[in-house]
Amino acid sequence: MMTKRPLITVCVPVYNTASYIRQCIESVLAQEFKDWILLVSDNCSTDGTWEILQEFQHPQIRLFRQSQNIGPNANWNFLLEKVETDYFCFLGSDDYFYPNHLANKVRLLELHPQAPFVHGPADFVDETGKPIPKPPESPLPLTEQSRSVLQGLLAQNYINITSVVFRKASLNALGLKVDRRLRFFGDWHLYVELALFHPYILFDCQTTAVYRIHAMSDARQNIRSFAWAMEAQDHLLASLAEHPGEWKSLGFDTLAESKRLTERRWVLALKQAANGQFGNANQAWRGFRKFHTASDIIKDIPRYIRYRLQLSAAKRRQAL
Repeated sequence: MMTKRPLITVCVPVYNTASYIRQCIESVLAQEFKDWILLVSDNCSTDGTWEILQEFQHPQIRLFRQSQNIGPNANWNFLLEKVETDYFCFLGSDDYFYPNHLANKVRLLELHPQAPFVHGPADFVDETGKPIPKPPESPLPLTEQSRSVLQGLLAQNYINITSVVFRKASLNALGLKVDRRLRFFGDWHLYVELALFHPYILFDCQTTAVYRIHAMSDARQNIRSFAWAMEAQDHLLASLAEHPGEWKSLGFDTLAESKRLTERRWVLALKQAANGQFGNANQAWRGFRKFHTASDIIKDIPRYIRYRLQLSAAKRRQAL
């Protein structure tokens, strides 16, 4: 029986990961840092995941099961609303932690009370647990200044959610939850909003978490989809539009950034039209025309041709 409030909550949203859920839960049980509580919400799995979860009878584990599938972001928010600790993190039910994960991240957040979250590198494995090689990563400073963080996040989501531990008070102060308007990038949007309103975030140079890439993951199934491409830009455009003063105070030109984010949407519109997806094509074209004139396409065509030629050459090299 737990006699005091733990320091950190591990939130595990679950759906149909019977093959991986044991390793996920066992990695939390194996943490060197013991002052945690684990909340698991099964989103109406149909593959035996719930039955496996019930094997874990432990005073620091609380299991919840949704009566119907409420969608991934709603499931994340269900867990987030139950967090009563100073810190929390999300752990994908197909991912896992190394034993030093919570100890490292909590120590850094305790030392830097202004930081809203800490992140770090993660190892990648496939569905069998075999390591996936990663390209070399540039080292980051312990304290990443917000302007630098936002410059990176405007280009890509370089932060791996499996490595992140959040300070709950930072989200509470801004009224932040996982944005239900977003299907794929709720975590990316959180990083942007938190960096925008805090002076810096933290980077732990030690690799303490493992992210699994497999055929059934949401990312693998949707990464080439139209919805994925649009949402990756739309949530950034929304932040630029909703918080222009904060972006400008950090030296960003919100109109210039919006133009840069949408400059290739005419290409996306053409591709959708070529595939007969005229509704998608119209949506992408409207997104382009909101920030650009039609004549901007002419300026972009030479660069697009060079890109296509480089892509074709790379494919030919791969085929050899």
